[in-house]
Amino acid sequence: MNFTQRLSPTILLGVVICLLSGCKRESVNWSTLIEKYSKKGDSLYLKSVLYLRENNRDLTSEKITFIDNATGRERDIRLDTIANDSILDAMLTNMDLDYKREEVSDLQIFSTDYIDRHIEQAVGMWRRYPWTKDKPDSLFLNYLLPYKVLREAPSKNIDFFIEQYRTVIDSMAYEKANTDVVYWKLNREVGKWFSFSGDDHTILSHSPSLDELLCIKKGACYHYAILYAYMLKSAGIPATVALVPKWGSKNGDHAEVLFMDSTGKMVTPERNRLANASKIFWMTFKNQRIWSTEIKPLVGGYNFAIPYLKNDHWIDATTQHRETVNIPFSLPGDIKVPFAYICVYNYGRWTPVFWGKVEADNKGIFKNMGVDMLYSVGIPDIQDGYRLIGKTFLVDTSGNVHIVAPSSGFYAIMCLDKVNTGARSSVAKGESYTLEYYDVNGKWEKLATKKCESTGVIEFQHVPANTIYRLINEVGDGRLERPFTYDNEKPYWR
Repeated sequence: MNFTQRLSPTILLGVVICLLSGCKRESVNWSTLIEKYSKKGDSLYLKSVLYLRENNRDLTSEKITFIDNATGRERDIRLDTIANDSILDAMLTNMDLDYKREEVSDLQIFSTDYIDRHIEQAVGMWRRYPWTKDKPDSLFLNYLLPYKVLREAPSKNIDFFIEQYRTVIDSMAYEKANTDVVYWKLNREVGKWFSFSGDDHTILSHSPSLDELLCIKKGACYHYAILYAYMLKSAGIPATVALVPKWGSKNGDHAEVLFMDSTGKMVTPERNRLANASKIFWMTFKNQRIWSTEIKPLVGGYNFAIPYLKNDHWIDATTQHRETVNIPFSLPGDIKVPFAYICVYNYGRWTPVFWGKVEADNKGIFKNMGVDMLYSVGIPDIQDGYRLIGKTFLVDTSGNVHIVAPSSGFYAIMCLDKVNTGARSSVAKGESYTLEYYDVNGKWEKLATKKCESTGVIEFQHVPANTIYRLINEVGDGRLERPFTYDNEKPYWR
């Protein structure tokens, strides 16, 4: 009797499915850890192993593999031994190396010993410092125990910061400093070797590991947020990352470290930093099951247009940072879609930032949206991903909705000095600008093109009133310009 004949039909089916899906055996023996911590007499250890086992099953890590172009074989390159990105670039060139990104299941890359050591270390730090005294275990489990923020590969993690800054941290603990003091002190220490850089540096992975950040030593807001989260965890302070996928009030996105303050609340270093965001999400190790149980079953054949929601490890925390409102929507009866998007204006186009379920009556609600914001509604589209429907609207600071359309009146003169909110967005003498306004059909309509004749200001006459506008520099591609309303003879950026 051969191997397959000795297997029951149920087991054989499982083997076939496993082979087809490429699944592998878990590398962590959870039973061993559960048995060990059940005997320890300290419930937090057992809670820890059960929490990690329950919530890491769908997690993956972005692994970087270096390839020798001459042989096609993998090369073992340790990023934590490379001093900076210039040396890394030279190494890749001189050794004729390339690299690839892989998504690897956490179930295969963590060992029993790694998880065991990590739990011992995390519980030890939670008990070591005064700022965690009398704080609930939920803060520890959700924001200190996790070995990662989201998709970054395992590396030294907090070990580096413990080795570098243990003396500094212990001195602040002795002085009974609060967590804000700890953050700003460590922030200054890290600032001695890590610097801000938009995109003029080597980028290996989308979600860099700590080893990669220690090698590159520069990055943008997301890299800072990841770095600071590990920095704070090394001091026993629960931390994660708050994500602003699209500001809505200005172009671009943002990420900020989030940590426990002295009262046990999760906060950003500058409390009002995210107050102008359309949506704010907290990254969580805990599986929230929002994508898999609420969104994914509705998607069907559509390509869901909000990639950062296509996992189960986030919570909508917009109400924790700013004033919000629930925005009702209603679709025409001839449109049959299971969900809709609410879109914000970003780099010259309306981009989905959140979603709402369409109920049986073709109505729905976009929950917890930031106020004082321009929005448009979109629906999923098989060919184009999504398309806009209905008219753009402004939600004011009181949560009232105002449809954007010009009134019958006109502004005699409109004086403008910038194209967006940025520091380098002033109009320049000698350059030509086109003023556009939103017409009654919800489309951008050109009013006039004029050359700026004087430094710092340009004037337009007989401008349709009470709509939204944008001032387009004819030299650029129109992506940087922001919409604005106009009142009391000055623009209000949206």
